[in-house]
Amino acid sequence: MRRSFFTVLLVLELMPALMHAQEKSVAPTYKVYGFIRNYCAFDTRESEAGTLDLLYLIPKDQNLNLVGDDMNRQNSFRFLTLTSRLGLDVLGYKHGGMTASAKIEADFYCMNGNTATLRVRQAYMNLGWDLGRDSYLGVKMGQAWHPLGIDMPDVLALAVGAPFSPFNRSPQLNVEYKPLKNLSFNLAGIWQMQYLSNGPDGPSANYMKYSCIPELYAGVTYMDGGLLMRLGLDVLSIKPRYRSSYNGVIVRAADRITTMSPFFYAQYKKDAFTFKAKTIFAQGGEHLNLMSGYAISSKVDGVRYDYTPYTTSSSWVNFTYGKDIQGVLLLGYMKNFGTTKTLIGYNEEVVQTALIYGDPEVILKATHSQLDKTAIFFNKNAWNINQMFRVAPNLLYNYGKLTLGLEYELTGVQYGSKQYINLENGLADVDTHWVSNHRVTFMTKLSF
Repeated sequence: MRRSFFTVLLVLELMPALMHAQEKSVAPTYKVYGFIRNYCAFDTRESEAGTLDLLYLIPKDQNLNLVGDDMNRQNSFRFLTLTSRLGLDVLGYKHGGMTASAKIEADFYCMNGNTATLRVRQAYMNLGWDLGRDSYLGVKMGQAWHPLGIDMPDVLALAVGAPFSPFNRSPQLNVEYKPLKNLSFNLAGIWQMQYLSNGPDGPSANYMKYSCIPELYAGVTYMDGGLLMRLGLDVLSIKPRYRSSYNGVIVRAADRITTMSPFFYAQYKKDAFTFKAKTIFAQGGEHLNLMSGYAISSKVDGVRYDYTPYTTSSSWVNFTYGKDIQGVLLLGYMKNFGTTKTLIGYNEEVVQTALIYGDPEVILKATHSQLDKTAIFFNKNAWNINQMFRVAPNLLYNYGKLTLGLEYELTGVQYGSKQYINLENGLADVDTHWVSNHRVTFMTKLSF
């Protein structure tokens, strides 16, 4: 008995060493990469844009002076190098049955003022296990492209399709299971850092922080040769307020809004030709740089607000042909379908009285009289958008590691008057008018 006991102790002590001897490691390799990139951009209109106007979104609505001149119809030009990038890839590390890789990437960003600061763009690790028979399990942890944003059009614009396509990098835990060679499933929990939901306090990470629920994503991907298709659903649940006031007492608020956004992506490549297309039917989505948001639909004793999301459909198609000389075309379209519930402030009695008299102007004024009680949290405060489009042809010349590119981008937006809002659906569908911006961009990029 004593001999058996000492034998077991010896085996237990030697087991870690034996396992370590069997789990051989393969040292990683390192790859430094990056580029120096210059942008020259000319616009014919004041616009909503970030990174010193390089990350272009939409042209601003009319701003008429007393004589009817649109003050936002203004030419502008800029020349900047701040989107240059530096990154490090860690590749090929193996330990036992696990493979690992990592990426850390930085570029420059201007949040306020004209000073560019270095910021973390991506920083994540990938862990993987080969399960045999073409099956695979992978885990991505860290700051990376949002699952809705990884598929982007081939254009030289810094916004790469936004706001017609989701644009977001966030901290995440993304698990991929690949049961077959051509099929994979993803499940991810995502947190907000730079790209934020909007709300009563403006863009803030607190809405998710006090929600205590990460953004959730589930998707499936099919690949076969040059064909790739992806289908997914994104669910976001936030608390726009975590404190409230009730009878003069500060209390905890019970607010919450939950939104669901399905999307579909398709890609086909053959030789020098590439076709890409994506569509997303988004509820909210302002944290994805989509032109959308949500609004208050009712108040319950000030302790709880109920909310209703704006629903938008955003789609784009992208054609690319060539290698050394590439021709590119991007077409985008977005439609705002409004809210699913009536916004707060809708006074049915007043409107019904106006209907009896049959005076449309009275109806509009009665509705507008409640607008100050309505809170709308929209990306870039552009809730009076009804629809918009983009046409963007590109021409690129690739000479080794040097790329020269020229892009013309026409973005048109149909706005409605902010003086009147249809509180039944949240749309500004009175006095609709189109504004457009013509942007010409020249880019030089030297990669290394």
